[in-house]
Amino acid sequence: MSRILLVENHLILRQAFKGVLLHCFPGIIIDEAGDGEEAFKIIYTNPPEIIFLDIKLPGETGLALSKIIKKSHPHVTIIILSNYDLSVFPDVLSEYGIDYFILKSEIDM
Repeated sequence: MSRILLVENHLILRQAFKGVLLHCFPGIIIDEAGDGEEAFKIIYTNPPEIIFLDIKLPGETGLALSKIIKKSHPHVTIIILSNYDLSVFPDVLSEYGIDYFILKSEIDM
């Protein structure tokens, strides 16, 4: 069974995105975190295969978190969620260990 971690500080957006994922992939397990501290607790307790990570979080940014996560869990797929189009900066994505990038405006909720 696949395990996903959804890290998003806006509860309503996090719940909506979780609903979309569960609708599309009913067999997955989705853990949720509102910030980096919660995310790290989950990552070390129940490591996910995929992490959807908001770029703008309280405390550490999603970019900083992705770099830290990739050092300890290099095989985890990290997908950044943002209102900012980082796809035009491929060097930034690579530098921080980001595997994919999704604009929040493109998520059909």
